Order: sequence, then structure tokens, then C-alpha cells
Amino acid sequence: MNEDSEAYAKRLRAAYEDEAPAPSAAIEVPDVFWYVHFKAFAFLSAGPDEYRSHDALRQPPENLPAARLHAIQRGCERILQFQGLSPDRPIEGIGVDGFYALLRMFHFALDQQVALEIGAIGTILDQMKMRHVVDGRELTLYNLVSVKPLSDQKADGSPCPYCGELLRTAFAKQCRHCGADWHDPANVVNRKASSGV
Repeated sequence: MNEDSEAYAKRLRAAYEDEAPAPSAAIEVPDVFWYVHFKAFAFLSAGPDEYRSHDALRQPPENLPAARLHAIQRGCERILQFQGLSPDRPIEGIGVDGFYALLRMFHFALDQQVALEIGAIGTILDQMKMRHVVDGRELTLYNLVSVKPLSDQKADGSPCPYCGELLRTAFAKQCRHCGADWHDPANVVNRKASSGV
């Protein structure tokens, strides 16, 4: 860690101790969640560019569309309020793609996703079991996702989560415009870059 990074970490740690919200007594907080809580605070305090410049894995990527960065910001705001730790207090309003971007920024990969409940008003509660990509720590979070009817998804023309161009279908996992392939959300690749096109 260079001197600049040490000063950055010290400044954020002091601000975190002074400003970060504390959980209510009713919320059980696993140890690994404090790591995520601090990283959410750091992202919101520093902003994406400064955060990335001090992040060991250079997250979040520079080429994320504004909508994806906004989802990460909303997710961090909810993490700071201790949402996501239980099915009765899930993270809301960031969707599935936003949740994947959030967990990548925290250096986690998805181990298992289970749809626990399908709500009558077009929502699905996902249980997301994750593992830290470096040290293997595990964390389970809950994400409430709004689901559009299939007919609306096709009419919308879903945007690519990496460049924002319209995908061929609402279910596409690869973009013909930028070459991003997210069939494996933990290992997104760029097909155009790898093929030399």
C-alpha cells in the first residue's frame, strides 16, 4: 500500500467510525457483513473514480453505464442501512444485474441464487449466497427484484449492462455491439477483444 492509499484508508476509517449508521438491536450482523458495510461507505464517500483507484481489483470497472453505477450507489445506500441481511429486510430497487455489479465491486462471486418467494405484485425475493474471491468468506444477502411481464420485456428491448445498446432479446447474455459476454456473471468476458475484431 503506497502512502496515498494509506492516507485514503485512514481518512475513510476515521469518517466511517464517526458517520456510519449503527444497526438496531434487532438486526443480527454477521462479521463478514462489516467488511461489505465499510466498502459501501467508502464507495459513497469517495465516489467511483477515487474508490477504483484504491481498490485492489480496480472495481467498479470504468466502462460501466451510468444506470449500472446508479444501481451500485443505491445498493450501497441500502447496505449502509443494514438491508439485505434477512428476507424481511431485503435490498430493493437495484435488480439482478445491479446486485451482480454490487457483489463484484465487493469482491464476491455468486455461489448460489435461490428464488424464495414469487410475489403477487410482480416481485421475486432472491437469496444470494456469495463467496469472497480472495479469502473465501461467505455471505448470504436477500434481494427483492421487480419482474416485468414477459410481453413488456420484449417490447422494451433490454439495454446491454456494459455499453447500454439494445440487446437482441430480453434474455440475451452477450452484446453484439460491445462484445461483452456475461453468461457467467462472475467472469464477464469481451468476445470482440479476445477475437481480435
